[in-house]
Amino acid sequence: MAATALRSTAPAVKTAASATELFVGQTLRGRSGTYSLTKQLHPFVWKARNDLNENVIVKSRRHWTLQHERDITKYFQKRTPTLRPLIDEVVTPNDPPAIVFRYLETDALTVCHQGRLPRKEVKAIAKTVLEALRTLHARGVVHSGTSFQTFSP
Repeated sequence: MAATALRSTAPAVKTAASATELFVGQTLRGRSGTYSLTKQLHPFVWKARNDLNENVIVKSRRHWTLQHERDITKYFQKRTPTLRPLIDEVVTPNDPPAIVFRYLETDALTVCHQGRLPRKEVKAIAKTVLEALRTLHARGVVHSGTSFQTFSP
């Protein structure tokens, strides 16, 4: 006899963990502004609008790596202009923790996908990425998952 899946007709119950997840339309209050979530881009990354109706990126995750990313970004954004700048930290809600980055209209990955680039532009993008990596390495930072979406062209 084949097993059949049982489906509950009971309404879903929010658990403590799911009650604190972010959602489209939610407003977050940071130290220096408020942000309305407009679109989920990845499991922990959201597009949002600030008080001036400008796009920003909100990254939210219950994991130590978020605080580490915040600390590293704050330290290095003063030392290299090529990293996506951190602009705020969300205070309400405080769970899950969230940080706010400047929205880049384009990033190195998007530029690369737009088609064949002139050699001069490829060199400029590579130089930008290498400059940022040199800055990180000079301070002894070990990194993984370096992404072209992190760098501005």
